[in-house]
Amino acid sequence: MAWAWSVSAELTVYAGFDEAGVVARRAALFSSAPAVLRPDGRPVEPAPFPTWPPPDLSLVPVIEAAGAVPLVEGGVLRAEVLGLEVARVVDGILWVGVGRNDRRESAGELPSVVALVRRHRRHGVPSHPANLLARSRWLRSVLVGRPSLIGMAALAPLEPPAVSLSGSGLSGLAGSFAGPAFSGPAPALGAGAIVVASVGVDPDLVPAAADARLLHGSDLPLVLVVPEGDDHPVTRGLAAALRRPAMVVTVPRDWAARGP
Repeated sequence: MAWAWSVSAELTVYAGFDEAGVVARRAALFSSAPAVLRPDGRPVEPAPFPTWPPPDLSLVPVIEAAGAVPLVEGGVLRAEVLGLEVARVVDGILWVGVGRNDRRESAGELPSVVALVRRHRRHGVPSHPANLLARSRWLRSVLVGRPSLIGMAALAPLEPPAVSLSGSGLSGLAGSFAGPAFSGPAPALGAGAIVVASVGVDPDLVPAAADARLLHGSDLPLVLVVPEGDDHPVTRGLAAALRRPAMVVTVPRDWAARGP
């Protein structure tokens, strides 16, 4: 859409991949929605949001006792530390580790993993996988802990729309290690607004944020929060082009140091 605007062209999107329905659903949220077609010219119908089985919450106390935050996404109970997933429950078992290839069936290791992530996931420390991954979710965790950074009294995490670009699709078993992907912009619910956090210049921020508002059936205003300098004109232009425009606000570049 940004490219089409830059050359004053009408945009048609040809989508032949599994997520075509997601593209059509998000395109419809803009006031001048591009057409989304199959390669043979047939229109793509907007996809409904997937539904998930009830999550297993029996291990919430274990997660909280280890100092992690329990979150449910895609019907799966997950444990986060400053926005980084460090464990998830699969078939009643707590698998601990960052990334599916690092996970072990060892709930007893969760406190040490939490401590390791907290040691590296801080402002001003050397680069490490623990502070380079899931930075948008890290920003959301800072805002949840200190909502006054954006002038709010309270914020709570919201489940984002599921999108899988890894080939696993959205129809796989929610409890699997592949499962749906929930990376990217991180939504939260405040008093009077849906807030979506993002770090870097992400062209998917605006459609993903508007999709999150649609998922939760909210009529609330949409506020996009990015660090200073990441509020690119394209982001602001896309935010203004929504059928229900979003507001873009910034936090200081050292936002990671502002957490509680």
